Amino acid sequence: MQILTEAIVLHLAKYSDKASILHLYTMDQGRLALMVHGLHSKTGKLTAGILEPLMHIEIEANLQPNRTIQTLKTAHLKYVPRQIRTDMNRRTVSMFIAEILYRTLRYPLSDPLLFQYLTNLIYQLDCTPNPENLHLQFLLNFMQYIGISPDLSGDEPWLDMQDGELTPIRPKHGQYFTEEETALLKSLETTEEILVSRTLRQALLHKLCQYYELHIADFRQPKSLQVLETLFD
Repeated sequence: MQILTEAIVLHLAKYSDKASILHLYTMDQGRLALMVHGLHSKTGKLTAGILEPLMHIEIEANLQPNRTIQTLKTAHLKYVPRQIRTDMNRRTVSMFIAEILYRTLRYPLSDPLLFQYLTNLIYQLDCTPNPENLHLQFLLNFMQYIGISPDLSGDEPWLDMQDGELTPIRPKHGQYFTEEETALLKSLETTEEILVSRTLRQALLHKLCQYYELHIADFRQPKSLQVLETLFD
């Protein structure tokens, strides 16, 4: 079956001297893994530049039943970024967001609302004057789509009575975060245009990543996290 669909680049990995494997989140098929040939050859039709993390592209591909890796025919940019490629801060945030998506969106299940959110996010990252809190807002908003949103009301108990003893509950709610962190998260639910100190931003970034690790099986901390910590002084 031949398909034409919009997609967001999650990860590109070298498979051999002549082929790479491209991981995408597509509008119609959910997550896809595609074999890309001739990416680094002089006569190849594709360039690595359009397959960088978080690029919004349109692809044509051949899908075969019962195959885990499909074949990419063509790809081109659906949205041409203005600053993501040239601004180091935006580029690092894009790599971080793509890595989170790569580690969480594992199945070929489409979600049009999620795809629309992500394409809007790409435009926002590219165009907003102050993107320093955008990765925090993403981590918070993305939880809604994968069903692990914290309860920021702080009303749920932190301890549970089991067999006559108080036992800590695995953090799934607002009490996982401090009062200061909870207040900031509530603000980020509506806007990223708020002033946040570098210390608090780093602390909250680690807390949110740990929250993902607690709630998603086999989730690993993003490699780009360490680089992201050095930005937005």
